[in-house]
Amino acid sequence: PIAFPAGSLEGRSLRADDLAGVTDLYPAPGVDDRVGSISGTVTRNGQGVFGAHVVTYHLRTGRIVAGFTVTEAGEFTVGGLDPGPCLVRVEPLDDGDSESFFDGSRVVETGFHVTYAERLAVVPRGGDVGGLEIAVRPR
Repeated sequence: PIAFPAGSLEGRSLRADDLAGVTDLYPAPGVDDRVGSISGTVTRNGQGVFGAHVVTYHLRTGRIVAGFTVTEAGEFTVGGLDPGPCLVRVEPLDDGDSESFFDGSRVVETGFHVTYAERLAVVPRGGDVGGLEIAVRPR
């Protein structure tokens, strides 16, 4: 719904993405011991891909949490993840208004195919699956 009556909470709930983001920004005491993260790089032809949409899918819970590559080197971190096995997918940002995610001074890469990580990422409780490298193919 576009509008709710004043004070109404009906139909409002945080999704897995929202919870992960809030947890990362405002961690409750001990939360870092209960959740983990995945970090790595996305490249195309050996060069970092800026603005790629990195999506994690937890195989046990079904939760989907996403992030973006945020450096020119294609680096990303997706935090607030439940421990366990995750499938990681990289896709070009298909939103026509990329400036709603990034300032207009940087070029968001979109000329590549959807790509899955070659292996599952098993998120450790209180730790990070680091060094995940995903090479995407140009369109």
